[in-house]
Amino acid sequence: MRRRRIERPVARRHVVRRLAVATSTMASVVMLWPPGAAAAQEPPAITAVDSSGHPAVTLVVEPPEAFAGFDLPATAFSVTENGEARHVTVQRAGATQLSALEVVLVVDTSGSMNGAPLDEARAAAAAFLGALPEGTRVALVSFGDVPVVVTPLTTDVGAVAGALTNLAANGETALYDAVTLGSAQFSGTEGARRALVVLSDGGDTASTATLEATMGTLNGATFDFTAVALVTPEYDGAALDQLAATAGGRVLSADQPDQLTAVYGTVAADLLNRYAVTYTSAAGGVTQVALTVTIDGITASTDREIRLPGTGTVAGSGVTERVGADPGWLASRQALYLGAGLIFTVFAGALAWTFLRTRETQVRLSDRFGFQRSRGPLPAITRWADRATEAAEHHLKRSGRETALYESLERAGIALRPGEFVVLACVTSLAAFALGVLISGFLLGLVFAATPAAGAPLVLHILGSRTRKMFGEQLADTLQLITGNLRAGHSILQSIDSVAADSPSPTKEEFERLVVEIRLGRDLPDALRALHARIGNQDFEWFVQALQIHREVGGDLAEILDTVANTIRERTRLHRHVQALSAEGRLSAVILYVLPFAVGLLFMLINREYMSELFTSTLGKGMLVVAAGFMTAGFFWLRKVIRIEF
Repeated sequence: MRRRRIERPVARRHVVRRLAVATSTMASVVMLWPPGAAAAQEPPAITAVDSSGHPAVTLVVEPPEAFAGFDLPATAFSVTENGEARHVTVQRAGATQLSALEVVLVVDTSGSMNGAPLDEARAAAAAFLGALPEGTRVALVSFGDVPVVVTPLTTDVGAVAGALTNLAANGETALYDAVTLGSAQFSGTEGARRALVVLSDGGDTASTATLEATMGTLNGATFDFTAVALVTPEYDGAALDQLAATAGGRVLSADQPDQLTAVYGTVAADLLNRYAVTYTSAAGGVTQVALTVTIDGITASTDREIRLPGTGTVAGSGVTERVGADPGWLASRQALYLGAGLIFTVFAGALAWTFLRTRETQVRLSDRFGFQRSRGPLPAITRWADRATEAAEHHLKRSGRETALYESLERAGIALRPGEFVVLACVTSLAAFALGVLISGFLLGLVFAATPAAGAPLVLHILGSRTRKMFGEQLADTLQLITGNLRAGHSILQSIDSVAADSPSPTKEEFERLVVEIRLGRDLPDALRALHARIGNQDFEWFVQALQIHREVGGDLAEILDTVANTIRERTRLHRHVQALSAEGRLSAVILYVLPFAVGLLFMLINREYMSELFTSTLGKGMLVVAAGFMTAGFFWLRKVIRIEF
């Protein structure tokens, strides 16, 4: 079979260089210049870079022609990023969007192709379609007197193969018109590789377009052009050569019709010589990536400067990166975090000012007792907050959760109504969701939004526990102060008022409220029981019972309270002693629980690729599940061991 090839100027220089090397090899340096070494000088082409899923980065690679006959495994590829080796996964062309393939077959069906030539052309084209990867989009154009689009671009290769069987030969040869029509069939899919394969057995005899006009159409073509020439007496090699040279393509010749299958096989092998190489990046910004392909002693390598997570096209590389716009610090992830954090802080501050300012505290008693209070015009954000608060309180009342939430807020010392707290938590969740979406995406936004919603009850519990603990630690001194006032001749109400005036927080605030309730007409035992319900302190219950017993049977209240205070003081001393003895165990529990997470985070920062096996492999995921189970069991076991009960 005789072939004629027209390559791009760069490829032509490579051919000349290979011939010179081969000549010198046969002359004297066979051992120093082994076969295939010349091919190693031609670098692989990185046709596209996808860093939109950073840290996952995909390089679409076309190995040089020396690798055209190989089905390259993943071990044939190696990638280094800023001098550090990265683990890669490899897929053949068509497996990813960046490797999408579009092929337009232009088949000569003029009268000269009748019989064996057309039969062999149909069989060769069908075999060619069968070799294409899944997902390839194929179009079929036939031409005799006029070109016809038999099937437009479609992924249904079977339909195209069926259309091939219906082709019939007749008429003249409108080659130029067919090439023009075929080149217009490609889509505008970004990153797709395009190939125009034209079969002809003769010169143009019927086109309305001229050779010059067709060459103008092919000038600067963004697709691979291959002319399959079936050499016949009518074959016009000069026209096909000029078309191929203009498009930067080639001409493959077949002397006999039965050679067409082999020629189409060569075209298919070249189209399949394309790989998607994916690795996990540990870099950002301007990054130097080196790619090496090695198999059977043949090595080819190239390096490329890319931008991660990215900007537009890297200057001078011809590589399209699917990323954003202007580089620089303002386009970096750190700037995004800073800006989103500032917006979130300002927004949260405005909400806190709206809900926490003294306006609502001043009207709380008037709302409770039905008094009306005139207020001037309110800002729009305040009116919106009032409507949202009313809706939230209405929902809480219907669900029966208003009282419980009100008590939790009082216990935590938060000067908000239940509706205000719910609205504040909801708006904080919305702001956190927006922050998460800005930083990473929808999934992180959901995680951020769930954090305030789940954290609000936890905050109330922590603040309430802290208030209860401080109140309990101050209770012995409080009883001592009441006892001193009683012995000085003051009444129990005067003693309670003295506690409200002289005690530290939170005892001060609770007893001030107790005094207000008593002055508003509430009975002392009822007010004390309400205080005990808010605080939930077991020791304070003894004080309430002592007052109740004194009211019923009389006696020396100061002596009773002295006894209660001494008992509480001894219990507190014993509790602190046990806390000191168990401090080491509690600290060990915290360290043992936090240590795996801290070490894992450290390894993620030092060697992310090493840790990625835990999240990408089946064995790693199983290990994480087992570890989570053991960590949970260990947490509850340690909590049981160090829990103090007396």
